[in-house]
Amino acid sequence: MNTPNVDFVIRVKQNHSAMREIARLPMVELDCDIGFTISTTQTNEDKRNRHIYLPVPKKSKPGSTTRRARWDFPSPYPMRFRIVRFQLETGSFETLATSLPRSFTIDDLKEIYRSRWRVESCFRDTKYSVGLVNLHGKRDAFVEQEIYAAMIAFNFTSRIVNEVVVRQPKNGIYAYAVNFKMAVTLCKEFLNDPTMTGEQIMREISRHTIPLRPGRQDERKLRAKGFGWFTYRVAA
Repeated sequence: MNTPNVDFVIRVKQNHSAMREIARLPMVELDCDIGFTISTTQTNEDKRNRHIYLPVPKKSKPGSTTRRARWDFPSPYPMRFRIVRFQLETGSFETLATSLPRSFTIDDLKEIYRSRWRVESCFRDTKYSVGLVNLHGKRDAFVEQEIYAAMIAFNFTSRIVNEVVVRQPKNGIYAYAVNFKMAVTLCKEFLNDPTMTGEQIMREISRHTIPLRPGRQDERKLRAKGFGWFTYRVAA
């Protein structure tokens, strides 16, 4: 929020686990400002002033190869931003937090919210299709290596998929698109097989498709997920 010329639009929780200032708002369409103060301490004065406590880990031990999370602002730190809530066609509500001024109307924010879908789809494919759900490295360098490898695999597969021609059924109910998860697997095989040509990999990818069902919706099933560390053992 302190970076010049940089604004944000973020979807926020609106149920019982939402930030208390947001949870108190009525479940109706609205456009209002909220403010609160974040503190990294829990003194009696902080509690009297109802500051929101943010636990910040202590510095890493000497010689540690892993960075720790940090808070780059003073404490206490006052925050203030705009909350916009609007109703979807399904009847449910969506709540956004933004730093954009009111020269951006609610309709403008709805359009910004819709335009983020392609970005979220890319994150979904990177996590689940490429396999970045769990990170396995114990050192920062290994984690970065794993992330960059997944991004390279995603970009390489996306480039190939964009050139693949999918034959559509003449009397089919749905249109069909490439199965991206299967395309990732085939692209990895392509990189490991020097005898496979570009035409062969594109032909193989075009054989694996999925139907597109517009308007299909499902409730998001969210659950906390930690890191899936490798088990390091020394052979006896």
